[in-house]
Formats: sequence, C-alpha cells, structure tokens
Amino acid sequence: MRDVHVEDWRGWRSEGCTRLPAARVWRDVALPRTWAALTRGPATVLLESAQAGRFTFVCDRAARVITGREEAAVVWDGEGRERHEIRRGAPLDVLAALLAETRAPVLADWPAMTGGLIGVCGYDLVRTWERLSQQARRDLDVPLYAFIETRELFVYDHQERTLGIVVWREVPAGAGVDEAFAQADACARAALVRWRDEDAAFSDAAHAGGFGTGAEDEGMPRRPAPPPSFAADAWKEAVRRVHDYIAAGDTYQVNLSRRTSRTTDLTPVAIYAALRRINPSPYMGLLRLPEFALVCGSPELLVRLADGVVSSRPIAGTRPRGDAVRPDAHFSAELLASEKERAEHLMLVDLIRNDIGRVAAYGSVVVKEFMVLEHYSHVMHIVSQVEGRLAAGRTWAHVLRSMFPGGTITGCPKVRTMEIIEELEPVGRGFYTGALGWISYGGAMEMNIVIRSMLVQHGVAHVQSGAGIVADSRADRELDEAQRKAQALWVALEEAAKSYG
Repeated sequence: MRDVHVEDWRGWRSEGCTRLPAARVWRDVALPRTWAALTRGPATVLLESAQAGRFTFVCDRAARVITGREEAAVVWDGEGRERHEIRRGAPLDVLAALLAETRAPVLADWPAMTGGLIGVCGYDLVRTWERLSQQARRDLDVPLYAFIETRELFVYDHQERTLGIVVWREVPAGAGVDEAFAQADACARAALVRWRDEDAAFSDAAHAGGFGTGAEDEGMPRRPAPPPSFAADAWKEAVRRVHDYIAAGDTYQVNLSRRTSRTTDLTPVAIYAALRRINPSPYMGLLRLPEFALVCGSPELLVRLADGVVSSRPIAGTRPRGDAVRPDAHFSAELLASEKERAEHLMLVDLIRNDIGRVAAYGSVVVKEFMVLEHYSHVMHIVSQVEGRLAAGRTWAHVLRSMFPGGTITGCPKVRTMEIIEELEPVGRGFYTGALGWISYGGAMEMNIVIRSMLVQHGVAHVQSGAGIVADSRADRELDEAQRKAQALWVALEEAAKSYG
C-alpha cells in the first residue's frame, strides 16, 4: 500500500473519475484489542481475518446504506436512518447499478477492496432467479439484502503490520481538486486518531458498563425468544423424510438446519469481542444497522473474485475437537478415514467445480487443495480449494449468481435440494447460509457463507446451524453435530455476559 497524493487526483480527474480516494498508510501499527468504538455507530461493518486472509476491513463512516427486498431497495443516509430514495429492480441489478454510477479509480499497490459495498445477502436471494415454492414461515424481520457504501475505510495488512485509510469524496466537474484533496486527506489523518483511540474507548466503555449492554434497536419492541425451530422428534421425522427423498433419487444430500434463540441485553460488539477471543475463524464479521446486527464467525469462503480468478473453499466433513480421553489426532484420523465423509466432500467439491465452471474460461477450473483439515474451537472440518479463471464478459454479478447459495449448506443437486429444504424446515433461514462480504468499485468481490453466525434483533439472539443428511445418516448424531456447530456462539454469549453484562 502507498499514500495517494494530489497529483494522483489530477490524473484521475483527467481520466473522467468523479469519486476520488485520499489514502494514507502508517507502518508498524497494531490491531486494537476490540472494536468497541469503531463499530459502535448505527451503520458500521467489520470484516476481520484470522488465519485465512491478509486484510481486515472496517467502515465506521458510510456514504449511504442500501436495504432491499425482492424487487425494490431503499437508499438511506450514511447512518441508515433517513430515507433518500427507492430503487426498483432485482437485487443484483440494483447493486450493479449503484456501483456503475461511481467512476472511481483502482488504487495500485492496494488490496482489491478499497471502496465499494460491504454487506450481507440473505438465503432467499436465490429466489430472485430460481423459481422456488415458499412454504416455511418467514418470521424474521430482516431485509433480503443490506449493504453499506464506504465513505471512510480502514484496511489493515496483517502481513506487513500496516494500516491504510481510504477516504472517498465526490469531486464534481469544475470543483477545485486541490482543495477537495486537502479536505479528504485531513479526514484520513483524523481517522488514524480514531484507530489509535480504540483501546482507550474500549476501556472507558467497559469500565462504565456501557460496552456490554443496551438495546441496539432503541425504540423497537423487545420480544421473547421463540422455541427451537425443530424439536427432537420433529428433527427425527425430517431426517426420515430426507432419507425417503434420497431413496427416490431426488437428492444425494440435504443440509438440514435448526434455529435456537435466547433473549439478551448484550450489545453485538460485546458478543463479537467474546467470539473472536474464544473461536477466531477465517472469515469473521460484524454488521450493525439500525434494524439488526449480525455477528459472524464463518470458517467458509463462498467465493472470491480478484485479479480475474474465481475461487471457493468448500467445507464438508465434521468431527468434534479432542479431549484428554480422545485427542484431536483420534478424531482427525477418524474423519479422514470415513468413507461417508470423503464421499460427501468429493460430491460437494464436484458441485463447486461445476458452479465455477459456468463463469470460468474453458479448461481453467482446478482443485488447488483437496481434503485438508482445519481446526476450530469446538469442531474440525475437511476443506478443499477450487479455482478458475473468469471468462470474458462475466462480472461479479454473474459469479455470485452462479455460486449462491453455497452447495455445502444446501446439498446436491442444489435446486431440488433447496425445494426439499423449503418443505422440511419450519422457518425461513433469513441471513443464515446467505453471504457476507464486499464488492469493490473495481468489480472484485469476496463473500463468505453466513454460518456460525448470530442475528441480534429486538433483544433476541438467533443462532442457526445444520448438518448434511445423507443415506446412512442417523438423526441423533446429525442433531448433535448441528448443536456442536452452534456451541461457540452460545459460549460467546455466556462469556460476554460474564465479562461485560
């Protein structure tokens, strides 16, 4: 990463760019212990890498907020409170049009994301291009998709221990470039102060008791926590029906999920702080908007598009972490030796290869990693990596449409399996198994799958988790697996209550 100077702005203006970035880089900068101040605003987002990614992104000052349903979106001010306009159209068309309005340069020597949209797509996004029946009850009050457009973006490089700050400004034709640059550059320098004050803000808030509690959705009614979406008997019956569909040849695997909920007075920041401490994951995130907050500790990449390469990292195959009686090595060997788990993983890798193949240049799809183990606080997984070179004429929107939702959290074949999920799961998935991530002004994209996540709204925390049901699955074991996957979130809630409640 490198600094941007006023000479860069003059050059970009001569090329017709009207949205310009002031960018500053500081060396040898540490990550804050928490994100108490930078994620406290009404419309903020954090995408934080653990072991998988090089960069962490934080936006605490948005240009605007976009929330949408199937055929229309509302464009709000930067705090997501004042409605500016309504956009008509399908979600991917609305987002593509918003990005196309911005004539912005691509910053050389920076990561692919320096400005654009950061947010979440719900699982039902797929309904805008696939004809699926609707049978499950939609009981969550959340939009189909929600994105923040960046105004000021922190970019932290873990490898170099450097902090980049990018401040975007509209500079209309005829406006003074030098004066506009000076103002934006001053904002970038002021943003560094906010970063350095983060730990102090955390200490002050925690000491005052303001970090851990308080309604995020102030003014909205508090609600009781609903019961689990599946009781044990209902889960057993659903697994039996999946087995019937498999025997009939409708599907090979169905990822069946179950939602549990608890009331809470904790802020999402407190929950996130506990989660990143006890279960750091490759694709962690915190999205806060006036309507809801989403805490995510996902281990799984849905899709990345950068430098013309489309990549995905499917996960399939799970075992618990070891203990004093049976160590990790026992479960690792058992997992890798399981014919069931290996067959399931291979089937899903083939599904991802086909998804990427629809938007990749002919013959370019390869499996870069195959069946490696990754360990998390409560479970271990088998993981692979699939890549392909983007075909000519294809964009991020084509890629997302081809990949979404992930095959690992639906099943195979994907569309028929989604129909079965809709029939068997009592409630809609909301953001669960959707996608959280970013789309840059330059057309790059990275989206993780929204699993190991918690939706916080109306004083209730919701966690949904699932298990892949195949022909020889046992209902009790698959329910245990789904509960293990949710465990880190509930432990985080309990730890946050002890520390900040």
